[in-house]
Amino acid sequence: MKKTIITLMLLGFGMLLLAHPASSVTLKYDQNTDLLTIAYDHNVKSPAEHYIKTVSIKVGGVNVITQNLSMQDSSTGGSLVYKLAGLKPGTKIEATTECSKGGKKSGTLTLGK
Repeated sequence: MKKTIITLMLLGFGMLLLAHPASSVTLKYDQNTDLLTIAYDHNVKSPAEHYIKTVSIKVGGVNVITQNLSMQDSSTGGSLVYKLAGLKPGTKIEATTECSKGGKKSGTLTLGK
């Protein structure tokens, strides 16, 4: 029984080692087109099995978009584009990515003039 428990614990620990959040999340906002681009780096072997599964966007601290993904663009990461109209200078935008295997990474952007 002890060996079974130890084996399961070691397997669980090994799976945690494979899990990791995105290494970076970068936000760019074009005030002329009202488009927010989110780019993330997340190196994986199989983007269909290990990927960024959720992206949540907050504007001024309020959640405005949550998108569930089923894979990422490539083995190195991906990008997403959203239309966010009417944002004023000084508005803070935060995007949080969550890995399908565990781990979260956020990026923020405060709009200038």
